[in-house]
This record gives sequence, structure tokens and C-alpha cells, in this order.
Amino acid sequence: MSFTVRFLPSGLLAEVDGGTILEAAIAAGVQIDAPCGGNGTCGKCLVSVDGSPERVRACATEVTRSMTVTVGESGRHRILTDAVQREVALDPPLKRVRVKIQKSSPGDSRSEWRKLTDAVTAATGGAVGSGAVFKPNPALAGVLYDRFAECGGNGGRNGDGEGEAVLIDGEIADLRAPFGRLCAAAFDIGTTTIVCYLLDVESGQTLAVASVLNPQSRFGADVIQRSNYVLEASDGAQALQSAVRSALNLLLNEVTRQAGVPLCDVYAASVVGNTCMHHLFLGLSPASLVHSPYNPALSDPLVLSSDGVLDINRMGRIFMLPNIAGFVGADTVGVMIAAGFDQLDRLTLAIDIGTNGEMVLADEKRAVACSTAAGPAFEGAKITCGMRGAEGAIDHISIDGGALRYSVIGGGEAEGICGSGLLDAVAALVSAEVILPSGAFDTDVMPERFFTYEGQPAFRLSEKVFLTQRDVREVQLAKGALAAGIEMLAARLGVKLEEIERVLIAGAFGNYMSPESACGIGLIPAVLRERIMPVGNAAGEGAKLALLSVEEWRIAERLARSADFVELAADPGFQDCYVDNLAFPGEEE
Repeated sequence: MSFTVRFLPSGLLAEVDGGTILEAAIAAGVQIDAPCGGNGTCGKCLVSVDGSPERVRACATEVTRSMTVTVGESGRHRILTDAVQREVALDPPLKRVRVKIQKSSPGDSRSEWRKLTDAVTAATGGAVGSGAVFKPNPALAGVLYDRFAECGGNGGRNGDGEGEAVLIDGEIADLRAPFGRLCAAAFDIGTTTIVCYLLDVESGQTLAVASVLNPQSRFGADVIQRSNYVLEASDGAQALQSAVRSALNLLLNEVTRQAGVPLCDVYAASVVGNTCMHHLFLGLSPASLVHSPYNPALSDPLVLSSDGVLDINRMGRIFMLPNIAGFVGADTVGVMIAAGFDQLDRLTLAIDIGTNGEMVLADEKRAVACSTAAGPAFEGAKITCGMRGAEGAIDHISIDGGALRYSVIGGGEAEGICGSGLLDAVAALVSAEVILPSGAFDTDVMPERFFTYEGQPAFRLSEKVFLTQRDVREVQLAKGALAAGIEMLAARLGVKLEEIERVLIAGAFGNYMSPESACGIGLIPAVLRERIMPVGNAAGEGAKLALLSVEEWRIAERLARSADFVELAADPGFQDCYVDNLAFPGEEE
């Protein structure tokens, strides 16, 4: 028997034969936050059915009849789009050349393609017939007769005309009548969010920016859950690929609308993301990422046709930046480009703390990189009252003289706590000795704020928001992994922690976090406190630079190839280092 599930407020419908509400939402393309991937462990996929005030878990509620499901409208999310910028010499891989379009005359037996290549050769300073060779482009050659007519040749009013050839990566991609801008779009596909930048490649100007939550989150909060969905569901690969490509096209339509630029003027796009996001966008199986030795299926840079993939000009190209390893992807390469890792003059540590924690330590000669399973806690997953950085989230907390103070995004009542607030809360409670170095609560300190939640002690931050003992343990695991990763990279490079001269923190969590709190819980060594600098969405900035400079695109490949990947799980010293870093600063009695 078939049932109709109508979702509000979107009005989208799903026709299903059963299954859960979450599965119906996925079928309808409705976004329901399910950080645990529908395993029933996070309790965050709450919805109401047929107007009932009682909310139920979408992943655990079976569809046994037709129903109307109301999905809670989340507040506007705080998605980081800005970054510290670095100037480069403008030399984009996307260029245009003004060409003379001549009417064919009797006896001229040249192909339409040869006519165009001769015109481009002449326009760029070479003599016709001088031997300039362009790779044949059948897709363009097949429409050249009509394109010549559009440009005034092949029987145009004056016989001859003018057009502009669009060159991408040194090859002829299109011919059009001279008009409009020459634009490109840079994408940063994060596990949690996706950001799109629309660029005028001839001026280097960013024309518009748009962002959205990654719709793949309904299949799970992290890359492992999403990879498992692909491997276990019959249509998993197509579902994940379709979700992310639809999001990119949604953003493309938004940025071109903002800038007043037609989609046909966008001829190139660059893409960065972690290795799993890279594979899911391309439709590659992530099987090799989730099985030892956790290698990518593909790590090389790619230049692909945009036709049928993105809603840019169908003659355009997609530039996929290279990956470094299975869990250090093109987003890390983007950070390295943005930070100028090819021209370092001092020992630099770059950390991108997102749903995963990737880091690179480098000097002018060497670079070592690793990934740590640190991010889900700081993205709100696995935290009882955790949420992403949206309206209603506590984003900063302090305790002064026993008085607890906090701020809320949007200024309203606190509905949950996001990563920066979580970090502040734990740091403040460690400083106030409410949390012991072991991570255990001392319920004799500020006892009026303690209560029991599901059999464990919990500390009340506001009327609705609290931290449980389990939440503190999640933060310990995350901070222990990150701190151990830093120590292991320093050891591999043969340097001391205090010798690190600069610490670049990339990503949304790093941008909003308090360096004092990060050092206060031992996530980052205290000796580096004054050397910490947030650099914003450096991965997205790197994606932009790859579209604005051919040299930066080439540097990306060199940086990816030269980085020495450290597989922490395979290092015999990692486990001891990790355990040593679990404790919070302080002295045990």
C-alpha cells in the first residue's frame, strides 16, 4: 500500500510504501537534520505529525498511513564565507580573445574548426598557418557554423564579423558574440556547509557570495556515515551525488541572480572539499576511504566538462583541486594555497577544524599533514544540547566570580549550544574547577547548577541548555585527538612545539572560537597562544585563487604531491600521545 507524506513548511510530497519519516524526507528532498545518520542515537531529527504538539524522531517513526509532517524551521545559520586574502598576479586559466570572423569564399576548403583556430592564432600574434595547434573540440566544432553566423560571418549582413573565442586552460572552449562578463564560480564543499563565490576573472573581483547547509547531512553528520550509506543503499551513490550537485546549482543560480550575470557567462568552476566530499561529488565509490589503508580512489587534479554537471555554460570546465590523502583533501590544499605555503619563511601550523580536523605543519622545505577525528563535537553532533551556529545557539560563555554569562546568536532565548560556545563552556568550567583535569564534574562546586540527566550529572547553563558528563567526554576526545595530531606532526618534522612561529586556524569553528579557551583546555598548546591567527574560509579562498592564477593552480598540485601524509592510526606512538592529551590542564589531588 502506498502512502502520501506531505512535509511542511516546504509543501514537498513523498509517495512511499512504508519505511521511516526520515526515509520519506530523503525521497522528497526535504532537509531533516540527522547527525547520527538515522541510527536513532542523536535525538535531533524531531518532527511533528498531523499537527500534534508532541515531537517524534523521524528516523524511528514508521510511515503506516498518509500524513502531514512538520519539520522545525531552523534559524538562519552562521556560515563563514570571508577569509584572509592574499594578492596574486592575475592570470586566470579562463580568457577570451577577440577574433575576426570571415565569410567563407569559394576555394576555401578549411573546416569550420580550422577557420576558428586560424583566427585565434592570428589574434594572439601568430601567423595563420604558423603551426599553432589547439586540441580539437567536437562539441564546439559541431555548432560553429551557427556561431559564425551569430558573430556576423557565414552570410552575415556584412559578410565578415567579430566574435570572441573563450579559452580555458589554453584550449578553445567556445565562440560567442562579444558581450558580457567572463565569470567563474569557486566552491568549497564542506561536510556541513557549502559556499559559492562568483568571480569576474578579468578583474579578480568577487561579484557575489552564497552559502547553504550541505543537504547530505540528512544521510549523516560525518563522512563515515555518508560513506556507509553509499555502500549499503542501492541508490546511495546517486542520492549523495544528486544532493550535493543540486546544492551547487542552487548556489549558482543565487550568485548569478545577485550579480545580474547570466549563467551562460560562467565558464569555469573550481571545487575543493575533503576527500570524501570530492568522491561523492564525482560519484566515486568511497569504499577505499573507509577500509584500511584508507586511500583515495583518485587524488590527481582534474579538469572536467561542465556539461550535465553544473548549470554553468555547457562549454565550460570544472577544476577539481587535488587531494593529499584519504582524509586530507583538496580543502586542505586550498588552505595551503591561501596561506602561501609555497613561499613560507617560518615554521607554520595550519589547522582546519570542521567536522574533521585536518592540519599541516610546514617550513620552507618540508610539509607534513594529518587528519584527526575531532570535529563532530564542535559541529553540535553527539552533544546533548548541541546545534550548529544558528540563531538561538549559545556562542560564548564566561564565568566571573561565580557568575555565569553567555551570549546567544540572534540575541533571543538560548535553544542550544554551538561549537564556540561549547569550547568556552568547558574552558570556563575547567578554570572554575567545576571540571577536574580527569574530565569528571566536581558537583560540590556551583552545586545549584547540577542535576541528574539520564543517570549522569549535568551542569545547567541556561533554562534549556546544559552540559552532561558525556558531553564533556566528547570534548575530551576531540581535543585529545587534535592536540595529539599537533604533537605527532612536530615529532615527524623534528621540531619542538615552541618553535612553531605561526598558527593559522581555518574554518568556521576556528574563526569564532576563543584562542584563550582553545589553549585553556589544551586543544592548542598554551605556548602558542599569541601566535594564533584566524584566517576564515581559507579553503574557499584557495579555490578562488586557483581560478584567478594558472600558477596557483599548478602550485596546488605541487603542494599536494610534496606533503608528507602522517597516518596517525598506523603510528605506534599515537595511542600513547592521544591518551596523554585527554586530560585537561590542572593538577589532580
